[in-house]
Amino acid sequence: MNTFIQQLPEDIKNYIIPFTYSVQSSELLEDIRCFVSSKQEVSCIYFRHWFDSTEDDAEKCWLINDLFAYANDYNPTIFGYVDSFYNIFSRNIMLNKDNEKIKHFIINLESENLDKQINIFWGLMTPEERDDFINIANMKIRIIN
Repeated sequence: MNTFIQQLPEDIKNYIIPFTYSVQSSELLEDIRCFVSSKQEVSCIYFRHWFDSTEDDAEKCWLINDLFAYANDYNPTIFGYVDSFYNIFSRNIMLNKDNEKIKHFIINLESENLDKQINIFWGLMTPEERDDFINIANMKIRIIN
């Protein structure tokens, strides 16, 4: 990247360089840290629980299933989505809080690989929702075991 910037004319470099030093808000930086640590924690919870499964990627299948359930207030999605589900996905600025766009997005999301589905879900959730989900997952697994 440095090599590319060095090849630019001086006046363009002087215009671009200040943008590279923009400090991100502490809230955003904390959300990023939370995303990484909490995703690792929830992945470990599901991996440990589904370790012996003969099904490929069982832990990821159950995780995405539980994320859908959590987002939809544990209402079956076959009956449609509830407001809390739309609220989570309306955080994607490209969807403009448009429920029809969200439904179309979900249809496309379900055809993506599990890692991408999980990352998108996890990224749209707030740190508080992630913590809540992890607490619920821990309680469910303790009950099952």
